[in-house]
Amino acid sequence: MAFRRAESAAQRVRYRAAPIRRKFVEASGGPAPLVRLMRGGRGGEVRLKLYLSALWIGVKSPHDIEFPARAWAELLGLDEPSGNGTRRVTDAVRWLEQERMLLVKRDRGRPSKLIVLDDAGSGKPYEFPWESKPQDVYAKLPAGFWTKQWITKLSSAGVGLLLILLVRETYSGLGATSWVSPGRARDLYSLSSDTWSRATKELRQLGLVDVSRIPVSLDDFSWRRVRNTYRLNHEALDDLRAPA
Repeated sequence: MAFRRAESAAQRVRYRAAPIRRKFVEASGGPAPLVRLMRGGRGGEVRLKLYLSALWIGVKSPHDIEFPARAWAELLGLDEPSGNGTRRVTDAVRWLEQERMLLVKRDRGRPSKLIVLDDAGSGKPYEFPWESKPQDVYAKLPAGFWTKQWITKLSSAGVGLLLILLVRETYSGLGATSWVSPGRARDLYSLSSDTWSRATKELRQLGLVDVSRIPVSLDDFSWRRVRNTYRLNHEALDDLRAPA
């Protein structure tokens, strides 16, 4: 059912990617919106995946989507989509509304209309990164995230690290490697070293990232340190039907 929902949504948006802003993943005077969404165990996972899906499907202005909660639960691969899955989606929608990331218009007898708001949580209307002044740095989360069912396979930590690596890749080009120190990961992304390690292991096992250990030293006689570098596997992540 999740695959069928993803295919239907992908056709609706013509397999285009979801724009992920730098400010969505990086901290600025407090935890990044990404980390705020991730917190809360399984509830946080539903919130994160639901918001990303709304951002993907509500790609066109006025960025609104009118799906029943059961359909969202199916897209996210939740158990009992007509029962507990629907309740989990409803809870996530309520949280996102309170945090001013979604505007919800309710009409008795019809599914609630979800309108995507600014992904920094300001409560302002959403605008595309390329429409901002100055233009925002952003990455593209491919339609394959949904059509290849990564949305149902990844934990919230795995999704979070995937988004961070996608945004970091925009600095140096597609296919480039990234390196992030533990201190930088904590300060810039509000992720603990344990969460980063678990997410890295998950992405590696699923074939979404290649991790290499590169030696670092000042000279041939100094103590040799190593650091991990990350390279995303876009062939595994992308959907070849997506437009260039």
